[in-house]
Amino acid sequence: MRASISSSRFALRSVTAGAAGVLIYKTQPFSHLDATSASVIALTVGLVGLAAAPRRAAGPATVIAASPVKQDVAALDIHAIVIRTDEQGEIRHVNDRFLALTGYERNAIIGRPLAVLHHPKDTEPQAQAAKALAAGDSWSGETRIVGKDGIVLWTRATALPDLDADGRRCGTLRVHSDISRQKESLAARIATASLNLLTEPVFMISTDNYELTFANDAAAKLFDWNR
Repeated sequence: MRASISSSRFALRSVTAGAAGVLIYKTQPFSHLDATSASVIALTVGLVGLAAAPRRAAGPATVIAASPVKQDVAALDIHAIVIRTDEQGEIRHVNDRFLALTGYERNAIIGRPLAVLHHPKDTEPQAQAAKALAAGDSWSGETRIVGKDGIVLWTRATALPDLDADGRRCGTLRVHSDISRQKESLAARIATASLNLLTEPVFMISTDNYELTFANDAAAKLFDWNR
């Protein structure tokens, strides 16, 4: 079985799957790919499946044994949110991590349009992703997923055309890594830096126990506190 992949970003000419393993024919080195994109390649190959065909020799190729591919797919499935849609943009598969992070039940999200997960402020990256996918290319960038009850997840996403067992396009595959904590940490650091630029003392008190939780540089200097 040979499935053509037209993504120029992935620089793949074809994928040949056989009982003994998967051969990925390279047209150029993969050194330009980030870890998420490389994992998506493994996921895509793994999901295409291994055909019961004899192993055959081919020119220069990278050989990935069937078992490691399955392990890569399993690891990515645990680590990342995986969403697959049909050609009409309706969700036809989500993994367990998606359910755990968004709060959705599987039967409540399957069949709904992918757009229900889009954040209203992400129109530009979503338009870029749609344009790339329409051209048969992949797209990577930061987007937000709106979960059940309005919960918002910041993610690093990779989207690419999804292929069936015969190599025909059947929808899209999107893999999201949750970066919400990193975003929150960055926002907190920016806020702290901004407060420390103020010349007026700033204090933050917990409403639970009335303990001091923050004092900016001006406040620390005023009371000669060593932080």
